[in-house]
Amino acid sequence: MAKWWQKNLPHVIALAPDGGKKGNVYELRSLLLASIATVFKGDTQLSPIRLFVHRMRGRVRGR
Repeated sequence: MAKWWQKNLPHVIALAPDGGKKGNVYELRSLLLASIATVFKGDTQLSPIRLFVHRMRGRVRGR
């Protein structure tokens, strides 16, 4: 998890406004959800983070 965070931290930092240009929170969310799902792919336990990802995907799909 720590490696995932360090890899994605630049994307989170880039979200902050810079020179009047704002980051896109929806693109960031999509990127982070896809990457965290890849990290936990094959993990058969429903850890708290997997439950979170599962719930967020359901919300995106309108469930």
